Amino acid sequence: MRYCHILVILLATGCIPAAYPKAFTVTAATPTEVASCKNTQSWHNAWVVLGAVLGAASGAGGGITSQLTDTGQKLGVGIAAASSGALAALATAFAGVTAGTFSENNCPTVLQQAANATQAH
Repeated sequence: MRYCHILVILLATGCIPAAYPKAFTVTAATPTEVASCKNTQSWHNAWVVLGAVLGAASGAGGGITSQLTDTGQKLGVGIAAASSGALAALATAFAGVTAGTFSENNCPTVLQQAANATQAH
């Protein structure tokens, strides 16, 4: 359980950070592009956090299962732990897909341009 916090911190570093304005100004991207990129960014970060939480729950379930003596309880908790592990893997896959979309749509540049335009006003 003590490693759970470290795992969450490591997984949270996979989140896409907010764009910060730089010293130079660039023409702002369209509002549609900015909205789309922010949406993709939000979904990616949600999938990363969900994957971390489900992964931690899966690990905790496995630890609890090892301490149980009743076979029925072991089976129930084991199935729950395996299910949360499978869902964590799925969330990680979706995080990868959204990261790819973020990159393919040139979102780092789009959000940087929007941040620069906001800073200029």
